[in-house]
Amino acid sequence: MSTQAEKDKAYEVQDAAKKALAAVAKPLPAPATKRDIVAIKAALAQAHDAGLGPEFVEKPQKLLANWIDEHARHEALHLLFQALHRLDRTGDGKVTKEEWNRLQDIFTARQWDKVFGEGKWGPKEPPKPPGYIYPWGHKPEPELQELDNLFEELDGFHDGKLEFDEVAEHLLQGHVAGTELVKQIVYTAPNGEEGIIGMFGPRLLNASTSVDFEISTEEALKGIDLIGIIFMTSTTVDKNWYPSTMLKENREHLDRLRKFRLLVQRAGEEYETWEKLDVTFEVVVCCFDTTEEAYLKTVGDPPWYVMPWDLPWERDYLWRRYNHLAKAKADPSLVVVRPSGEVVAKRGFEDIWCQPKYWEHVYGEWCEKLKLTEEPPSSPDSPTSPTSP
Repeated sequence: MSTQAEKDKAYEVQDAAKKALAAVAKPLPAPATKRDIVAIKAALAQAHDAGLGPEFVEKPQKLLANWIDEHARHEALHLLFQALHRLDRTGDGKVTKEEWNRLQDIFTARQWDKVFGEGKWGPKEPPKPPGYIYPWGHKPEPELQELDNLFEELDGFHDGKLEFDEVAEHLLQGHVAGTELVKQIVYTAPNGEEGIIGMFGPRLLNASTSVDFEISTEEALKGIDLIGIIFMTSTTVDKNWYPSTMLKENREHLDRLRKFRLLVQRAGEEYETWEKLDVTFEVVVCCFDTTEEAYLKTVGDPPWYVMPWDLPWERDYLWRRYNHLAKAKADPSLVVVRPSGEVVAKRGFEDIWCQPKYWEHVYGEWCEKLKLTEEPPSSPDSPTSPTSP
């Protein structure tokens, strides 16, 4: 039989739980933060431990469910925007059938099984090279037909092009294949290559934004040991986004890098008599602007290589792979990597923000880190790691 003290204690626990529920059972702000959700979950857990009935927890539970739905909706639209941006190589805000069919060359059979269902992607034939033309009268492969059917389903305007609004309508109504396809696009590299092709794509622009100055990535970065990747958008150079003092600092970052690059490359009249360095260095710009006008404004006429405008998948993938490492409060940022992709320096602009007489010392530190990230050669006697079945 419970004592009066135990009853009083139980009453206090329940009263505290009711107050906690009352504090969170209010309309959530828009947008609600994770902190709001953590508070609701904690109050519900407290109510459960106190043994409160459904009449007390019903409202907070509905608020929590609504937030989860809203968060999922927001995340789905964010992923959709990112996916369509990657497919839209012309930057006109629409995905054509030709751009859409590039997916056939990028996804693996396992990824297609996730989109269309296990076993529906096949029969598996040897992959066709890019640009392959089927012989006259040859029936398209089943997977290409599935891809065409999905395109037709999502093309609500029936104009042969996919736009954000029409695809979003299908996704928000629970279109399973479309939703899964968007996820696969966002989480997939633009090609199956490794090294510099896997990072930058097959081609770069040589100190220009004009296609007349295209150069193969392999030729541009042949023999390069360290690659500095500049991540920047139109906010880097737009006075409407940044105050004049910050814009001046951004220009200073880029000017310092230009001079630093000449120094370590021993390029120009100043350094032509200097002894060449063993470790070579080059710079590539990755611009994340989603309109061609902003892209051209951002890139300008750079002294280094630039990722082309019509490779949005490559630019987007590289940006999301590396830019967050710099933890920069604003554009631009500089991440230094090996050609194989390993990171050597996360905050390149901070490293060279010193007097020029110390730049060779900074570069020496990068070179030391380069050696540390190199994989040691495997000896014939070393055991091999087991492979997964």
